[in-house]
Amino acid sequence: MKLNINQAIPVALIINELFINALNHAFPDGKEGTIGIEMYEENEWVFIKV
Repeated sequence: MKLNINQAIPVALIINELFINALNHAFPDGKEGTIGIEMYEENEWVFIKV
């Protein structure tokens, strides 16, 4: 999957927001864990999974 600059910047901002949200809410009380981010294309749709 290739993104031009006009696509890559908004996608990067979305991924950044998802990651920060996960950091802020996924691990209460200082618990440790792992955050995984996956991006894939299916039938001309792009999916981002956190």
